Amino acid sequence: MAKPVLELFGTRKFLFLYMGGGLIASLVSLGWHKLVDHKDVSSLGASGAIYSVVSLLACLAPTMTFHLYGIIPIPAWLVVPGLFAYDTYSAMYNKEGTTDAAGHVGGLLAGIAYYLALRFRIFRMS
Repeated sequence: MAKPVLELFGTRKFLFLYMGGGLIASLVSLGWHKLVDHKDVSSLGASGAIYSVVSLLACLAPTMTFHLYGIIPIPAWLVVPGLFAYDTYSAMYNKEGTTDAAGHVGGLLAGIAYYLALRFRIFRMS
């Protein structure tokens, strides 16, 4: 999924998306766990950054097909809301899990925000 975004945007914009998405995902995770769970939790991994790339790609090409488990075709416009719903539910109700679902939600929102910022020319990177 990263390759089409990298080819479309180039290295600089892609790194801005990936690193910014990871940072926003971590901040959302820290805020969620501090405000809702009232505990300090570390956020490890790059899944939030990857989710930002996935959500941007879904915004750019909503009819693109992702394959669940490599065999079940699902359009991109359905994948992102499905991931959002699943991870939001997990963040709210699955307190024993080891996956940082709040970070995933933050990554999805970061990718969508990046798309909207580019779409409405809020900032411009050359």
